[in-house]
Amino acid sequence: MPNFREIEREASRLRSLLNSCDKTRIKLVTPDFPVMNCKLSSMLLAYHFLKLWPKVKIIGVGGVCKDRSGNETISHYWLEVDRYCVDITSDQYNILSTKELNDDIVYRRPYKSVRVSIKQHDLLYRLFRISYREEHTEGFPLIAEDFIENMELDYEQLFNQKLHT
Repeated sequence: MPNFREIEREASRLRSLLNSCDKTRIKLVTPDFPVMNCKLSSMLLAYHFLKLWPKVKIIGVGGVCKDRSGNETISHYWLEVDRYCVDITSDQYNILSTKELNDDIVYRRPYKSVRVSIKQHDLLYRLFRISYREEHTEGFPLIAEDFIENMELDYEQLFNQKLHT
């Protein structure tokens, strides 16, 4: 089972690769990264974690909260790894317009690009209502094969770019 420092180091490593990659060549990352990239980036992080620690338990968490009009239109996705919350895109809430968010999110700016914390103390569970949870295990048996292929290709490109820079 990975410890806090290992999780943080590897999450930071992947985030750094996502920051520096050619976004036109990576299928699961858009040019606006990190904005609207939370689920896809977290899936790549889950893939990375499972490559390193095949037996680790990973839960993907989808959350929603209300916008200024009271509609649940603000969403986010992050990972739970053992007792830790891992988020590699919360800094998108620093970039998004204040009008698109709610006061709770805006008030807590700035957000870090990589956050690892103990689940019980993490801000995400206060900002967002959990709308779904999904378990990610080695081989991603519940994920479509074409999506797994995209994750594999993107992962290889991300880690190969580091070797050539």
